[in-house]
Amino acid sequence: MTNNVRVAIALCVLGIGVLPPHLLGADTMSNQRRNHIAGRPLFYSKNMDPGIPTPPILDETILLVRNGQKVSNETVEKCVQANKAYYSDVFLENDVQRSWDLLEADRVNVVIVEIKLSVISPEKHLYVSAEYRHLFTFLPDAIKRRRLVDDDPFLALCAIFPAVMFGDFDSAIEAYTYLLEKDPFLAHHAVKCHEARGSHDVGNERSAEFLKRVKALPSPTR
Repeated sequence: MTNNVRVAIALCVLGIGVLPPHLLGADTMSNQRRNHIAGRPLFYSKNMDPGIPTPPILDETILLVRNGQKVSNETVEKCVQANKAYYSDVFLENDVQRSWDLLEADRVNVVIVEIKLSVISPEKHLYVSAEYRHLFTFLPDAIKRRRLVDDDPFLALCAIFPAVMFGDFDSAIEAYTYLLEKDPFLAHHAVKCHEARGSHDVGNERSAEFLKRVKALPSPTR
């Protein structure tokens, strides 16, 4: 330990100095992120701050898909570019390098954006990419909290994927039956995603179990 470091620590102990960031360890947050978090709680209802808004073009394009209209390759590419720009904005706003360091609402939104792209372009994006699938570790509780105050059906769709991944089929079926009532289009998409996953993903046995339970639902429900 150098004399300069000893002096810095001594001043800090006396209450008249602050340790430089590099002495506080790798987890030290920048002032920008500290101020950012201080102004935004880790979870916020839709009456507060729901996180960084997702690109409008995604919802506009999904509306076309819902109405049975064919989406041009040009529009799909615009959506892909909007996604990339969104990810950059999210990481810049949060001032972090790793997706698991994002604030809770933004972690959820990143996966929602990825799932929205799968609705727009199922040929290439039918299932959430492996790059963002590790976020599922953080999602179940975050989504449950958010669903208490936000009835966006995409949250229910988003809840299905981590629930299946962790073998929580009761939660997956609860979200699926909710979608059947509120948004059958997204319920069908959830089935389509897991049918595709079952053919190539390491978690195919869990997808198969989810599909088995879906088929076992009473006909009016299914």
